[in-house]
Amino acid sequence: MSLSSAVTATWSISSSTADALSISKGAIVAATSDNIQIIALLACEGFGATLPMCPESCAKAHQLCSRAHESTTLSFLKAKIGFQRGDSGWQLSQSDAGLRFLALAACLLTIDWWKAAELLRKLVTSTAEDKRLVPTSQQIKQLLIAINYRLACSGFANQIIGWKAWIEELIGSTPLEINTPPSNLLFQLVSALSKLERLGETESVHVETPVADAAWIIAFIKWCLGEPPILVLSNDPSSIIQSESRVHLHLMRDLSASPASPTKIWTQDTIGSINDLWSDHSVAVGDFNGMVHLPELAARLMAFLGPKTWLEYRAGREAISLGCLPVLEHFMRIGSRDGDEMPNISVSQGSLFSDEEVIARTLAGFLGESPESSLKALPKNTLVEDLPSIETVKKKFKKTCRCGKCLNDAAFPKQKCTFDRYMRTISKCIATVLLASLLVSNAPEGVFLHLPVSTPDVFDDFTTAVYHCLRDSGQQSCSTDSIIDEVLKLVGRRDERRTATKDWIMSVHQGQTIYPQILNSLSLHKIGLLSLICVQGLIIYKGEKYDYVEVSEKLNLYPSGRRRSQDLNTSDEVIDSDDDFNDDPLLARNRIIQEARDEYQDSKIIWKVSAKDDRLFLSVHDPSHGSFASGERHPIRAIWAASKSFFVTCPHDRQLPLSKPNPWLVAAQPGFPPKRRRSEARKRGVVLTDRNERDMEPWGQNIGTKNE
Repeated sequence: MSLSSAVTATWSISSSTADALSISKGAIVAATSDNIQIIALLACEGFGATLPMCPESCAKAHQLCSRAHESTTLSFLKAKIGFQRGDSGWQLSQSDAGLRFLALAACLLTIDWWKAAELLRKLVTSTAEDKRLVPTSQQIKQLLIAINYRLACSGFANQIIGWKAWIEELIGSTPLEINTPPSNLLFQLVSALSKLERLGETESVHVETPVADAAWIIAFIKWCLGEPPILVLSNDPSSIIQSESRVHLHLMRDLSASPASPTKIWTQDTIGSINDLWSDHSVAVGDFNGMVHLPELAARLMAFLGPKTWLEYRAGREAISLGCLPVLEHFMRIGSRDGDEMPNISVSQGSLFSDEEVIARTLAGFLGESPESSLKALPKNTLVEDLPSIETVKKKFKKTCRCGKCLNDAAFPKQKCTFDRYMRTISKCIATVLLASLLVSNAPEGVFLHLPVSTPDVFDDFTTAVYHCLRDSGQQSCSTDSIIDEVLKLVGRRDERRTATKDWIMSVHQGQTIYPQILNSLSLHKIGLLSLICVQGLIIYKGEKYDYVEVSEKLNLYPSGRRRSQDLNTSDEVIDSDDDFNDDPLLARNRIIQEARDEYQDSKIIWKVSAKDDRLFLSVHDPSHGSFASGERHPIRAIWAASKSFFVTCPHDRQLPLSKPNPWLVAAQPGFPPKRRRSEARKRGVVLTDRNERDMEPWGQNIGTKNE
């Protein structure tokens, strides 16, 4: 392996470039752009000269951080999504030392950010010629946050998952936790690798670590040096992987002894002299923060089903493949309604999820199969757990499970059922497929997804609904906000940057901007209402960068005193008194539908955008619709309102009056719930539109209750 330039033992700001004036000017611009301290930028760039980093990793860092393009323009927000030329990441990518630091940062961003900042400060301090020019840990953390949106999708986490799967297969282990190395080990490892490159072939580096911690270390060594270390099992002197590397990784295979075994690192010279650098019990740095592609995420989740050769794994794959359609049907609820009373009229309910073809394509990517145009169906009146393969797994688990249900002993101490946990893993996989199918990426490599640290049997609201759909075959519900919440977690939302989901409009997570497709198209369709666009880059508004767009706190979400319900199973309002009905000004118009007309002919969308601190605020209103113009509206509320609405397609000629008005349909105004007398509770209020072409149409959905 060869590096682009020599590795130095120390660094100084004055020696980081031949043109101090140029660097200072560029650094000032970059620091100002990202609101960070210039000393952190200059010190980390100078420190990069001491790092060993292979050309491939430097090239990857340059590819990611030299981007200065606009990915897309958002007309409704009067903003752009993309990468700014001259910010911290771009500035660092302009020098060899800066590229080496960026390549190291891409690895460290997969561990706890504060621990990463502390580690970097220790490394920077140990190699600085002038200790007075060392930034604080907090200043370094702010720099890491600023460059994360460029480096989050570097692919380093994919390599960790690949090595982890290889180790699990090698030792025949159940899924190992994704552990990150202790800070002291990383400090000594980086220092030893730097020294190794400076001294050449006079030394070798040896690391002894438990197998649970090995994947991250192997990926890191390969990322830095361009080749993996020589791998040796602690109880097998023969090498597992032979290479030209001068780094040896000794894996402690005994899982039961691993927690009590110390992690060690030492160097050895050509005459056999050993220099112990560090030895201590392994303590994880923090939660793994990796972003991976869908196949790597799928491999991680499905590993909890068992090794690929086991019946449990094969049965689980079959259950995931056949379980998507019944779950989708529970949530879509597409079908005829009141067909006897409304002949020749097509009525279907809106669905948050995409059509079968989109989900089938996502499922194929999850399972690593060739995509099909539709989802596979279960036999009629059959649940997933009725499949012969799942029945066999259930019987197998029952023989060894110690829960009260399997022992048929209610007095037995409470313990989780092994089969229930197995079905929970399958449910988590299906939920992930459905959530991932909502994401539409503009990048060739697709969407990057956050790898969860918790096991698949730790549930959220949406996965719980999926689980009961699979097992109970009963109608389940889940709020739109809960589904949005889980999608944002899937793309890497960090809790410290969280906004209330009910106020969410769009946001940036791990370098990817997520926003509803409906904001681009301004058109509602009965399926795919919650399709989300995923674009790489930050939100750039009037030359400044933002990572959140939410609704204003002062926005009136409930006009006329009406409250909303977020549950998918809500009903429209029925009033008791005809007097109340006649007095309501919203219903003063002729309710009998005599002819086809377009309620949106004169509509005009007005967007309102404002900025405060690190966030943008967005709302919308239409001054042409009476009381609807009295207050601004939350744009995203149209999505969940439409998911509770019925789309009615009429067969009559659009240009002619109705020869016989339908007695079961009455007119309702845009933007308001369709009230009905108690005596006509079976009637359906509709908002008349000319197909689905008007800009106002999404905002005509009433904000808060079922509309039709």
